Amino acid sequence: MVSPKVFPLIIYGKLVLPSRLPHEYRVLASHPGTCAALVRAIEEIPGGFGWSGASAAPHSPCFAFIRRAGHDVVLRLLDVGQDDTGRPHCFRMEAALVEDSALTADDHLLAGLLRPQAWPLQEVQIVNPAVVTLCADGQPDARLVKVIAAHRRGGVAPSILVGDQRSFTNSLFALVHDPLASSV
Repeated sequence: MVSPKVFPLIIYGKLVLPSRLPHEYRVLASHPGTCAALVRAIEEIPGGFGWSGASAAPHSPCFAFIRRAGHDVVLRLLDVGQDDTGRPHCFRMEAALVEDSALTADDHLLAGLLRPQAWPLQEVQIVNPAVVTLCADGQPDARLVKVIAAHRRGGVAPSILVGDQRSFTNSLFALVHDPLASSV
């Protein structure tokens, strides 16, 4: 049993406020002391991931694990609906810095962080210090645990994206796991 843990957080996205000029995508909040190299690496992630699909309805969140700038990071990728100019699929990323390597070294705990139940129900609010409480407890997807284990045995650091494959484009993550699909 792992009790909930508080993680430093970087929030990336776009302010969704009415204005005369469109807002830019940028880091909206970052935990004090987060190294600049990690912040820059997080800012590059949206170049390899994007929402897709003909429907304007927001997509369900995706979850990911990636190693950037020497740090383990767990991500929640959100479609927050329309942006400030009315375009659908406004992107928001909540990047939790996992400083406890035991959480990412254990396949079950890592898979437990890559599911909706590990994260708050709502978007994390933009406050300082930027933190999020996550909990890896519960029953992770057994197929995902096996994929993570097999990938580790291959000697390659896992970069994993978990979500409905019909809702996004991906050129960044080596592994994609669709919990709704019959195979990985």
